[in-house]
Amino acid sequence: MLDLTATGVSKLPSSIVNLEKLVHLLIGEFVKFPEGGISKMQALETLKQVRAFKQPIQFLQDFGKLQNLWKLNIDLTNNQEDTEDTKECMKAIASSLYELGTHNLRSLTIWNCDYSLLMEEWCPTPVGLQKLTTWQSTFPRVPDWMGSLVNLQQLRFDLERVRYEDLCILGGLPALLTLSLVGKEMSEGKLTVSGEMGFPMLRDFTYGMYPGLGIKMMFEAGSMPKLEKLRIDFTPATNGYLYSTGGLTGSGPYDFGIENLPSSLTTVVCECKSFDGDCTLEATRAALERAVSTHPSCPALDFSIY
Repeated sequence: MLDLTATGVSKLPSSIVNLEKLVHLLIGEFVKFPEGGISKMQALETLKQVRAFKQPIQFLQDFGKLQNLWKLNIDLTNNQEDTEDTKECMKAIASSLYELGTHNLRSLTIWNCDYSLLMEEWCPTPVGLQKLTTWQSTFPRVPDWMGSLVNLQQLRFDLERVRYEDLCILGGLPALLTLSLVGKEMSEGKLTVSGEMGFPMLRDFTYGMYPGLGIKMMFEAGSMPKLEKLRIDFTPATNGYLYSTGGLTGSGPYDFGIENLPSSLTTVVCECKSFDGDCTLEATRAALERAVSTHPSCPALDFSIY
């Protein structure tokens, strides 16, 4: 292992490619690789955190040849203008990612991803992928090819708006254990989660809503049959909205059908944003406690404010 994070190193020497037995390479996000030779480092299994658009084009074209790489963290922040050079870089990045998917890639974390990169079909689909995490990247929908990730166990994904069709694709993933979804736009009405969607192995589900009033989700009977932990990130309803919709009686913005979740549910984590002068927090807490108490297993409620 070679760990160069927090060292101030900004450029790797050309001789780095001669470390042919190096298994784990950890670098700072501003570190630049040499022009060529990365394909010689075939023992590499972990490579992070690569700032892609700071790398020479030869590196971007060649890192996909690392046949034993199983964990990659890559930052696609691009502060350059949309020129032919940047288009060539993006094409090389996409090609290398697709190539890694045919080898041993198991974990992929992407920062600041242009949505077009993942919305296109991966041919062939990286069926061996077990963990996919995106940060600071918002997508219009769940891409169809994601439904072919039969070995995927962990997924974090930001969407413009979480739709019923998105949940149907993800619910069909047979190995999915942990799912975190964030919706960036207000949904119309409550998003319904039904048993027909699947999620046969899901243990941990996180749903974030930005912005929103209350918990805009409704679980129906039989949904997520093995769920153990539910996390919900939301903005509390306004005081008037809370009372007018019956929020203090277990209905309205905090009625999300928790009683329909399986008996395996042990923990409900609710994280809500608080603003100066917010007078609804205690009412929100009380409404959530009442909602959670309707579940037959009486799961623990972890209510936190930030």
